[in-house]
Amino acid sequence: MKTRSYPYIVAATRLLNTANLQPELPTPPEHPNHLSIKDVEKGKTSVDYEQELAFFQIQQEEYELELHELLSRVNVKHYRQTARLELLQRAPKPLSAAGHVQRKRGASESFFCDILKKKFAEKILTNVFFVKHNSVFYPDFLYWDPDSNLTIDIEIDEPYVGYSGHAIHHLSSRTCTSVDDERDAAIASKLWVVVRFAEEQIFNHPAACAEYIARLAKSIINNLSLNFTTQLVPRVQKWTEEEAAEMARLRYRNQYVPNNLQGLIRIREV
Repeated sequence: MKTRSYPYIVAATRLLNTANLQPELPTPPEHPNHLSIKDVEKGKTSVDYEQELAFFQIQQEEYELELHELLSRVNVKHYRQTARLELLQRAPKPLSAAGHVQRKRGASESFFCDILKKKFAEKILTNVFFVKHNSVFYPDFLYWDPDSNLTIDIEIDEPYVGYSGHAIHHLSSRTCTSVDDERDAAIASKLWVVVRFAEEQIFNHPAACAEYIARLAKSIINNLSLNFTTQLVPRVQKWTEEEAAEMARLRYRNQYVPNNLQGLIRIREV
């Protein structure tokens, strides 16, 4: 069975494909044909051919110079970065959820909010929503850079609901798809980026998770690879529904949630 591990990123293919774009190339000049019998019959001489050939060689040198400049590493990087930034500008801006029914925040969201605000200040939005196909979604947090219009939906996944032990954010043991995949695809289709962390990563490595978001934002804006070479955050395997139920039975979340937040994850007998 294929598995998935945290943190992981969901982004639109057209956004990621800008990393492989090539500038539009000029049309190469056409080499003049050698003199034929018909050319001679029309009065064309070898001198005419030599002049055409000399002109072609000039055009060929100009073409090769232009081609070299277009395909230079600096120019291609700039071309790709510009294409990605232009694409980001098409993404819708976050909408304020002021006046909507306020969603209760979980233990990890309450804990991580201050860390995000300290690192990213006003770029972190907490009371926002978006609509897709008549469905309303409320992200845990949004990172929004007003200059580039980059929006990152930051999600924190718990294995089960605190008060009931109900399994959430799990993989299907049969299809290996996540219950969150449809939602994430809807967000990515708006040219937003989704990053998901496991709750225990937020509590055990909060600074590393925040730095992961910072590097993700930098990589997207600068059109760099999203495959970070350094393992900033120790990986956590995404759980199946059966595994989440067992985690609830064992009160797994109590192992890493701080004592002062334990009240938010108390569950009945499961």
